[in-house]
Amino acid sequence: MTALEQADAGWRRRLITRRVFPADFPDAFTHRGDDVKVVLETEGQ
Repeated sequence: MTALEQADAGWRRRLITRRVFPADFPDAFTHRGDDVKVVLETEGQ
């Protein structure tokens, strides 16, 4: 088991700070002060 797998699940969820739908992908490149990881969300559109 890797260190990331062993890490607290809440901590891992907080690594993704923002989810952006593909239609709004330019917004993913706009840095916000609290951004850690921004991902494109492909489900639930």
